[in-house]
Amino acid sequence: MPCKFIPQRCITPVKNGGSVAKKNWGYREHDARQGRDSLRLRERYHHRGQQFVYIDESGFERETTRRYGRAPRGQPVHGLRTGRARPRTSLMAARFEGGDFAAPGLFEGTCKTDLFNGWLESQLCPLLHSQHVVILDHAAFHPSAKTRDLVARTGAT
Repeated sequence: MPCKFIPQRCITPVKNGGSVAKKNWGYREHDARQGRDSLRLRERYHHRGQQFVYIDESGFERETTRRYGRAPRGQPVHGLRTGRARPRTSLMAARFEGGDFAAPGLFEGTCKTDLFNGWLESQLCPLLHSQHVVILDHAAFHPSAKTRDLVARTGAT
């Protein structure tokens, strides 16, 4: 499948008030046909009167390590960071089309399938009905049979 370069610009401000384009980049995986198909499917759901529910999660670390540093031209930047896992707080929530957030959940650690399914069953599923279309990203813990079953039992797609 051919890849199309979709340019995006990373703009960096400079001291004199202007800006300079540092990098052009695109997604190797971009497929225009797949994007059109997704938009058509979205329109079909809208015509049926269905509402999208977007689910996502994010993690926050108490400390972060800078990946880049500045030094005089030609001199390397040296630094050390820990190789141990650091404490992490994660947030899971759903956003209903129209802007309402629902079922926020904070927990310590990273998200796993059992934790996600427990949150889905106890927090979000009671809010879902047959007019909802649940949208998930490609996180490793989403494509489980139990996740599909929990959503299907509510009548949602």
